[in-house]
Amino acid sequence: MKNVLITGISGQDGIFLTQKIVSSLNNFCIYGVTRSPKNTFRKLKKFIPELTEDNLKLFPINLLNKPECRKLISSVEFDFVYNLSGPSNVYESLINPLETKNSITTIFDNLVNSLIEVESNCNFFQASSSEMFGNNGDLIFNEQSTYSPNSPYAEAKLKNHLKIIQNNIDQRMNFSSGIMFNHESEFRNSNFLFVKIIDKAIMIKKHKNSVLEVGSLSYKRDWSYAKDVVDAIFMINSNPKSNSYVIGSGNSYSIKRVVQIVFDELNLDYEKYVVENEKLLRPGDPVEIIADTAKINQHYGWSTSHSLKDILKIMIDHRLKNL
Repeated sequence: MKNVLITGISGQDGIFLTQKIVSSLNNFCIYGVTRSPKNTFRKLKKFIPELTEDNLKLFPINLLNKPECRKLISSVEFDFVYNLSGPSNVYESLINPLETKNSITTIFDNLVNSLIEVESNCNFFQASSSEMFGNNGDLIFNEQSTYSPNSPYAEAKLKNHLKIIQNNIDQRMNFSSGIMFNHESEFRNSNFLFVKIIDKAIMIKKHKNSVLEVGSLSYKRDWSYAKDVVDAIFMINSNPKSNSYVIGSGNSYSIKRVVQIVFDELNLDYEKYVVENEKLLRPGDPVEIIADTAKINQHYGWSTSHSLKDILKIMIDHRLKNL
């Protein structure tokens, strides 16, 4: 039996990863860390009917507490560990910088140190972020690009990432890190840009008396579908060939294009309802970023399979059903 630990299992990546494991492994048990086991089980079961209490075990463990973390790690011999935990909203890290940095780095340290103490030889995947590159003057980023983090979130992610790529941890385990560019899905909450745009457009469609404010229509980002990204991290952790991979679509899209697609899907003229407000921008943000995915494509033959329009259509349909 393959034992798999997923931290952050209730988030979008955790949901898709659970689905991927169920569809790919014949004999497995998934262990998930979540604040609300009962609600998370119902959420996952709705999306993945094959899950049972025998192959999915959820724990409300505080990963910031080393003894709790150590107890979990010592109770099961894990074959694969995916660390997807911690804050995912960069803006929140600007409001609570110390809390964000402590959460991201302490959880990583507690997991890794506990695995070392029990002499684990598992495959360990760390979720890193394109935010680590910041605004260093480049447009296209690969595994060798210069890091220039400009938020507490990015600083903490980089600290963990460097521990993996500099080989400062136990060599019995296979460590890898995925530098994930922006990726979205129907499981995002309302704090994220795509959902904010979609929800506002739906509101405008219903009432026609509102406006959508965005920081900039010209900013461009590399957006992918979270399910595609999870396929990549599953490949990497199943058979690590290197300790660092950039994961993205290799294309950049403007916020204007995102808005156009959403409003077109709802038969609205975006120019009537959308205004730019520079106060919403984060200082020092790059105008455009693109992932160079040559390495992961060469090693695994991986590339994204959903277009920007595909992603937004999936998310719009989901919001229309649930709003």
